[in-house]
Amino acid sequence: MKNITQHISTIILFLFVFVVVLMFYAPMYAYQEGLQIFMFNGEFFADTCLRSGGLSDYIGCFLVQFFMNPYLAALIVALLAVGIQLILKKNFVNNGCNERTSDLLGVVCASGV
Repeated sequence: MKNITQHISTIILFLFVFVVVLMFYAPMYAYQEGLQIFMFNGEFFADTCLRSGGLSDYIGCFLVQFFMNPYLAALIVALLAVGIQLILKKNFVNNGCNERTSDLLGVVCASGV
């Protein structure tokens, strides 16, 4: 139980982003998926990665292919937000911020407020 209460803000952020994306942004993500193409072969990988920012573009195209399913789109976006929050929280703690303040700052930054 103690472990759950330590991560309550992360759980709330995940649920909030998941519900908001599922309710309001699912059609937009399905439309975005229709404009992308991802080919799982070496030529597409090499062509994409040779450009500036190509690896992040390749990873983005890989994730966007799942956006046709609104639940997967919401899950991916929520996991990305939680990942950003956890990285920021660790960064704030390492720079001398206390645990609770860094937790709240990470949630605010990851939610885009």
